[in-house]
Parts: sequence; structure tokens; C-alpha cells
Amino acid sequence: MSIIRTACSALIAAGLVAGMSAAASAKELKASVHLPPKNNTVADGWEPFAEQVKAATAGEVTVKLFLGGSLLGPKAASEGIRDGVVDLGYVIVGYHPAEFPHTAFINDMAAIGTNAVIVTAATTELIMTQCEPCLVEYKQRGNVYTGTYAVPPMVIMSTKMIDSPDDIKGLKIRSAGAAWDNFVNAVGATPVNVPSSEQYEAMSRGVVDASFHVAASLKTYGLWDMTKDVLLVNVGAYRAINTFAFNPDSWSDLTDDQRRIVLEAASDANFGIAAGYIRTDNEALKESQDKGIRVQEISDAFKAIRADYVANEKKGLITKGKETRGVANPEPLIEQMSALVDKWTAIYEEVGGDVDAMRARFKTDVISKIDVSTYGK
Repeated sequence: MSIIRTACSALIAAGLVAGMSAAASAKELKASVHLPPKNNTVADGWEPFAEQVKAATAGEVTVKLFLGGSLLGPKAASEGIRDGVVDLGYVIVGYHPAEFPHTAFINDMAAIGTNAVIVTAATTELIMTQCEPCLVEYKQRGNVYTGTYAVPPMVIMSTKMIDSPDDIKGLKIRSAGAAWDNFVNAVGATPVNVPSSEQYEAMSRGVVDASFHVAASLKTYGLWDMTKDVLLVNVGAYRAINTFAFNPDSWSDLTDDQRRIVLEAASDANFGIAAGYIRTDNEALKESQDKGIRVQEISDAFKAIRADYVANEKKGLITKGKETRGVANPEPLIEQMSALVDKWTAIYEEVGGDVDAMRARFKTDVISKIDVSTYGK
């Protein structure tokens, strides 16, 4: 009996040690996202990302989401990640153009590519594999870059009816960054810097007359409460985002296999967000029309302004890169972005726009070639 008891005790002890070892090796990563649960970035991105990381690591790595700015606001996210307030979080790089001038310049190329899924692939490949100065900036800022999503061309959602360029002159419009500021200025309106999470309040209080953002905001932020008119201006895809920005120490604490899983999950999620925004944009525009909100293609007069704007944006990119962003050699970045948009456009057409096929192709073409033992360190 004593032998049996001894054997049983040994088995129990071994099980306890194994259980303690597994618990000790498990990592729960704290993540901050300032957006609400229904936002596409959360519903189509962060939640699937957390699920995929947990499943692919067999529970060794889990991600605990803190949503709605409960830990960090949109402009404090980068610093909070750097300082270790959280392990990872959602960083809109467009809020920090001085700290991330190369990424800000890439966002200035909004007129190069308007399909969100294609631009997601092109921008992530560019920053991750072809823009060493971009990665240096992230390292200096204490953020590890793991990928970008792009959004569909933004619309102007107005509290006033806009029938001609004369109707938009003098309006205050919430804008999304430099390229969109330039269009707002081009139509004679005034751009106002308001985070997307605050656009509802800004419109309801009259701080702005309109918001220049994705059409999904009509639904996800409830902007149709104030909106009377929606202009489909189609001036480019926003791409200044580090969706799953990691604290460097938290990134280093992961094993090579876990880092690979995170990069793959981030890539999958970014494509999901881009596709989700396209879907929600279409739903929001349809539901807005059902609510009596006018949704209209821009007039010929607006198209003429847009054509001049696009031409000026492209023509002025080199000067803007050098003089505004401080990028010493902007020409290669412009050429690389254009080439990658062309590359991923061809792939997108080859797979018939299938997002899962784009995910698989991106992991094969890009993620699989990243040296995870050195990347982000």
C-alpha cells in the first residue's frame, strides 16, 4: 500500500508541477483600444485577433481587451505602449506626424490606391519590408509595428445640404489628416482636427458642420442623427495606422513561434477590418437613404475640384516629403507604394477580390519571410 500511495503522490506532485509550469509560462497581454465594441476595428479586427492568438498558441498567449478608451485615449496610446501601461494597443500614427514622419508621408500618398483591401496589403508590405526608416521611427518611439489596415475612401457627412461648391464654402469640417485637410481647403471649407471618437459630439454641439470620415461612422458612431447630406468625394484611402502596436519588452518576451503567430493574426485581422469597413460603409449608406438622408455622387463642379486636388497632391508629394515631413529621399517611397499598389491590385483581380485568398497570399509572400528572431528588436 505504501508503494501505491507513494506512486500516487508522485503522480499528483508531477501533475501539480506541470500545471504550475503551464500557468507560469502563460502570458496575458493587456491591450488598449479607444474604440467601442461595434466599431469595425474592434469587431472585425481586435476580437478575431485575440481569438486567433489564443487558439494558435493553445492558450499560452491571451489578449485582454480594454475598449472605449478605458485605459488610453487615441492620442495617448503610443506613449502608453512605450511606457508599458499596456502590452499592446491601437495607434493612429496620423496623430503623431512629427514622431513618425515617414509613415505620415506614406499617408500623404492617399491618392495612390483607393481600395482598402489592396492598400492594406501594399502599406503593410512597404513599411514592414521596404522602409527601414519607418521601422527605426517605431523603435525610437517604443512601438513595434505589426501591420496596417486602410479604410475605404472617406465621405463628407454634413448637417447642411450641399448642392454645389458654393454651399460648402466656409463650413467647418472634421478632417482626417493632411491629405484630407488639403481637399477641405480646396473646396473653400475649414478643416478641424477632431478624433473620430469625438466626431459625434463635435457635430451635435456645432463645433463642426460636417465630418470627413468613413461612411460606416453614420452607423457605428450614430452620425445619421445629425447628418442630412452625404457627399461621396472619393479622394483616397487613409493608411496611417499601427493596428496592433506592441511594447518592445512585451514583444521580446514572446517566443519566435509566438511572434510569428501574432504577425499572422495581425495580418489576418487587418484584412478583416478593411473588408469590414467596406461592408459597413455600404450598409450605412443604404440605411441612411432609408432614413431619408441624401447620399449623392459629387457634381461635375466638385469633380473638377477633385481632379485638380489629386493632380496637385501627386505633383507636390516630393516637396511635401522633403519640406513638410523632413524625409530626405521621398522618391523611392513614392515609387515603392505605386509598385506595391499595382502588385496587390493584380493579385486582388487574380483572386476575384476574395479576402481569404488575399490573407493567404500575404502570409506566403510577406509574413513568412520575416525573421521573427530579429524583427522588432
